[in-house]
Order: sequence, then C-alpha cells, then structure tokens
Amino acid sequence: MKQPWHSMEEDPQEQGIGANEPLLMWHQYNGVLVEKCRNYKNNRFYTHWTRTPDKWNDPKKTLPERSDADIYGCVIVRRVWGEILEMGWRQVPTALHINGWAQNPPAPRKE
Repeated sequence: MKQPWHSMEEDPQEQGIGANEPLLMWHQYNGVLVEKCRNYKNNRFYTHWTRTPDKWNDPKKTLPERSDADIYGCVIVRRVWGEILEMGWRQVPTALHINGWAQNPPAPRKE
C-alpha cells in the first residue's frame, strides 16, 4: 500500500477530510495508530498522517499472514459499521463484524 504521509503542519480538514473521519497517524514510538481527524493534533508524538486505505481485503476470501503485519504484528481492519482500527493479524479470523483488512503503510521517510 503506497500512500503519501502528510506532515502535521498540513491540516487534513483543509483537504476535505471530515472531522469524524478516521486517519492513520504515525506515532514516533508506536508506529501506525488510528485517530479521528478532529483529534489529529492531540498527541505530541504523532509526526505524520495519511488517509485510510481505499482498497480492503475480504477476510472471507483471504486472511492476513504474519508477513502482512507491521513490526508490532498489526493490520488495519474495518468493521461492518465503518469503524477502522488496528488489530493483531491473528485476531482477524475470529473477530466479529470485520468486513475488510489492509496492511499498514510503510513508515514515513525521514525528512
């Protein structure tokens, strides 16, 4: 998944992202986390943000493997009601109400 990371100086709402929409945030110690757009500046350890994936893998057709997960063992999942969150790749097969999963984007490039 190749998505551009944006610096924290760029306001996602100025790019048409709604206040309640989820963003992927890069946390300098924890990697990718999910945060509502309106809260994107609430953590001083967030260094970049990007949109959530456009394409999702169907867990009924393919399940994540260890190689799909980030260094923390996580993938991004989407629940049937639209909630997006991080989840351990081994949890996806038994989790309820999951209708999509995706790999986390790679770390932002150092500037």
